[in-house]
Amino acid sequence: MKRLLLFALIILALFALSSCSDEPVSISVQYTALEGGYISGMPYQVKDAVDGVAKFNAVMAVPNNGYKFVSWSDGSTEARREDFLSASATFSATFALDRVTLKYECEGGGSIEGQATQYITPGGNGVSVTAIADEGFRFVSWDDGNKSPTRRDLGDTDKTFTAIFTNKASVTYESGEGGKINGEATQSVTIGDYSSTVTAVASEGYKFVSWSDGSTNPIRNDLITADGLSVQATFKKYYTVTFTCDPTMGKIAGEAVQQVVVGESSFAVVVREIEGYEFVCWSDGTTSKSMAITPTEDTTIYAHFMKKGYGLPTVFINTVTGKDVTSKKDYIACTISINDTEGDHNLIEATAQIRGRGNSTWTKFPKKPYKFKLDVSQNLFGFGKAKDWVLLADYIDNSLLRNCLAYKIAGEFSELEASPDCQSVEVYLNGEYRGVYLLCEQIEIDDDRVDITEIPDSVDTGYLIEMDQWALDGASTDIYVSVPDSLRSNRAYTIKAPDELEITDAHKEYIRAYIKSCIDALYADDYAKVCELIDVKSFAQAYIVYELTKNPDVDYSSFYMYKDAGGVMRCGPVWDFDMSLGNAEHKSYGKTYYQDPSSSNLEFYARDKNPWFKGLLRFDDFKALVATELAEYAPKIEKMIDDVTTYALSKSEAYKQNFEKWDVIGVNTWTNPTYIVEIDTWEEHVAYCKAYLEKSLTALKENYTNLD
Repeated sequence: MKRLLLFALIILALFALSSCSDEPVSISVQYTALEGGYISGMPYQVKDAVDGVAKFNAVMAVPNNGYKFVSWSDGSTEARREDFLSASATFSATFALDRVTLKYECEGGGSIEGQATQYITPGGNGVSVTAIADEGFRFVSWDDGNKSPTRRDLGDTDKTFTAIFTNKASVTYESGEGGKINGEATQSVTIGDYSSTVTAVASEGYKFVSWSDGSTNPIRNDLITADGLSVQATFKKYYTVTFTCDPTMGKIAGEAVQQVVVGESSFAVVVREIEGYEFVCWSDGTTSKSMAITPTEDTTIYAHFMKKGYGLPTVFINTVTGKDVTSKKDYIACTISINDTEGDHNLIEATAQIRGRGNSTWTKFPKKPYKFKLDVSQNLFGFGKAKDWVLLADYIDNSLLRNCLAYKIAGEFSELEASPDCQSVEVYLNGEYRGVYLLCEQIEIDDDRVDITEIPDSVDTGYLIEMDQWALDGASTDIYVSVPDSLRSNRAYTIKAPDELEITDAHKEYIRAYIKSCIDALYADDYAKVCELIDVKSFAQAYIVYELTKNPDVDYSSFYMYKDAGGVMRCGPVWDFDMSLGNAEHKSYGKTYYQDPSSSNLEFYARDKNPWFKGLLRFDDFKALVATELAEYAPKIEKMIDDVTTYALSKSEAYKQNFEKWDVIGVNTWTNPTYIVEIDTWEEHVAYCKAYLEKSLTALKENYTNLD
């Protein structure tokens, strides 16, 4: 054991002596390149080690053209290297060909035209190849989904593409609207064979026309030479068009019943009048005697006639949709034509918008009133240019004259110049006869209507006001103010102008305070103050109209007033008289005149029920003014009553045609009194209105002539 320890000490001593020697140690390195490249730098180097490590010069593994460096034998993938070694070593650089392979193959049924195997520099493009189908086959796609038989690909990686062929073709037979396909609509047919037979079958009301490739035979089978035959059967709908008329008034020249294919026009027909009648229009509003249409459904077109010499002016309204007017809020576009049978106030297809109007008259009755707004102002019947016009239905008035009489009488008064002008007309809506209407001016601010000045940003501007209890019932959406009086603790006044978008709380307070000042003055004993606030002459003239007609609305609604900027309150325009002249059961007046012409029991309804007239008639000066106005205007009123009723009777056939449409004579349409319902004919209704007004006027003159 001691000998072994001694031997080890001797060896360690010898090693220590050798390591302390100044003799350097040499280390070598060998760099070699395998096929495809070479070594740039010193492939063989010998270096003396310093502290046991030798530093060698850097070398680079360089690939030959068409090759790329892969790695060194020690696993390094950096082509350049610089080594520090403590022992001799050998390193080999490995190279590989620098290219990708594109291969194009095919299954049965075709071949590849072009270079099927291509070696491409990575990132480069290959050359085009084409998949060519053999006879009886067709190319479907490549296995990567590419449906083009010719392709050229990017050489980013090795790839193989396979072309797919088939000897089957896809055939499709489709049906358009109006029919169906009998047979196999979708088929897979061997190229060179015939498809199975199919038939295009039209639905009821349709007819087969052709296939989309021009074939006009509904039965077909096809020789299939290529893929993708797809054809559609076309059908067209036939509509039945009937042109007709009352054979006692006219006849149709031409083919009266026609089968017309959709999108095409019918053959023209011509209407011929029978002696004593004249053609008015077709039911679609067309006024030409010659008629042809392009139908969109089975259609019956009526020719309308009227007796010669009896026609009223006719208004033709056609909505752009062809649909009825069903809303009193929403306008729909339309055209309006007027055939003025007695003058030169014709209108040809003016563009406009139309909606319903009214309260009870809109909701309760089948004959609807309308408002229309022309796109361009027109001077209808010489009433002055305007856009807004009204068609009153007068459904509950079997004379069709109450509104007309009231407006015409009011128009005679100097201070009621804003009273609406009017004209009785016959109305056709979308070709349908709707009856006799009263075409009127709309009550609104305008130079030819209520002529007042509106001053923006000022509370002392022009105001148009309606006493309107409907506002309190929620039936009116207008802005209103409430002012109590001796007859009602809460009376509503709607503000028609300024426009609701411009009205402020300051406007509302201004006009409320002004109305209250008027009411306060009326029930005080200062007539001079009344005259400072109110145009008493306009109220005196309006009072005569309302008391003459006994209009029941005078205490509730449709009672208009207006005030100009810086001006006083004026009465008018008068409005809504279809329940006047004793035509309302729920108001107990008017019956006396009709049943007992000698009666002196005159009811002063306007005086007793309207707070403005009631207050004014407390003053003797105002009563005297009424007497003066009556004396001046009574002859004009008498003449106007005679003129209106005479004109109406001269057009009796037109007026009576209204009651063929609306069979309401002898019917209680709403609140007609029994004595009104018992009147048997339209002529008797006219006579009743005339007699009522004449007797009412006589009674008024007698009352105000004999003032105490």
